[in-house]
Amino acid sequence: MRFIGIDAGITTTGICILQEDGTYEPIEVAAPETIKKSPDSIRFNWLLNSIEAAVDFGKEKSLYMFEDYAMWGKGQITRIAEFTGILKHRIYLSQRIRYGNLAHNRIFVCSPNTLKKFATGAGKGKKSLILKAVYKKWDFDTDSDDLADAFVLAKICQMLFLYTASLTAKADLKYEHECMVAILKQNKIERKQLLS
Repeated sequence: MRFIGIDAGITTTGICILQEDGTYEPIEVAAPETIKKSPDSIRFNWLLNSIEAAVDFGKEKSLYMFEDYAMWGKGQITRIAEFTGILKHRIYLSQRIRYGNLAHNRIFVCSPNTLKKFATGAGKGKKSLILKAVYKKWDFDTDSDDLADAFVLAKICQMLFLYTASLTAKADLKYEHECMVAILKQNKIERKQLLS
């Protein structure tokens, strides 16, 4: 099983593929300058193809965790939402070929505040706090906000799997457990619903 965290963006997308054994692969897909200046249809297609080549959506059993949209975000939020929706649909189609009707149970979202709280213990604060937290908490060293977020999303995804596999599973830290309860609610998942 792979747990894949995706911090989707229209310029740079951070991805972290976390395996069950704890090994991980951080991937940053950044559009080259020539693509950045292209219309969205060309840019999105280039990013989608690059992400799919890096992740191989149909390769093996995978669960995906996306950072949900920052509703208070400024500027590009509509374009990011459009791109993320297309990316989720591409993943869904690849997973549907492999898993049939269970494909809809493989893509989840986590609010930005919950992501911050899971990493730092507090749901508010500067984005740079996550960079420090992932190094301190998990020894993951990066200078990319996108990769740090993707790493945390992959860890959340892994814990979500554990929470649905057992009614008695509970995070070691109280604030992590609170995050998992919020994510279960946000994604309309019951504890007894296995995400295998």
